[in-house]
Amino acid sequence: MNIFVVDECPVLSAQMLCDKHIVKMPLETAQMLCSVWHRHNVGDKVPYKAVHQKHPATLWAGDSMDNYDWLWQHGMELCFEYTRRYNKIHKCQQVIMDLEVYQVPFVFTIRDYGTPHPQCMPDEYKSTKLRIHSNTVKAYRTYYVNAKKSIAKWEKSRPMPQWFTKESYVL
Repeated sequence: MNIFVVDECPVLSAQMLCDKHIVKMPLETAQMLCSVWHRHNVGDKVPYKAVHQKHPATLWAGDSMDNYDWLWQHGMELCFEYTRRYNKIHKCQQVIMDLEVYQVPFVFTIRDYGTPHPQCMPDEYKSTKLRIHSNTVKAYRTYYVNAKKSIAKWEKSRPMPQWFTKESYVL
């Protein structure tokens, strides 16, 4: 369970993920979005049970409307990217579409411009600076370059992101 925040933009962040994560992450995103509904006591309206309810990424998604919307946009782009790369529709696409932010029948406790993404990774990759989006992006890129290098391949219509080969992200 994670959200690989490799760009501040939810769309670009999805497009930059490796092929393996384009297959895997739509399900995790759908599960997190459904878990937000469970957290707000309307879980009977969603297809998935609550999972990883105490995981920082799941908690983050349910903290504010902007957080939820960021994850929803990211999830939709993951599905579009799956279609672009594999020429088929991901099984989670309809679930995520149905969880659109404008359909939520609950009120979030934080009504602001969102909160910083949690850095769900080993401490060695985390940014210890003030938790702002750019530091989180740098931390996730560093994590991706170092910890995911063995599985990271871009063979299905997208080139490897330029930052993936930058020495500044190698530990």
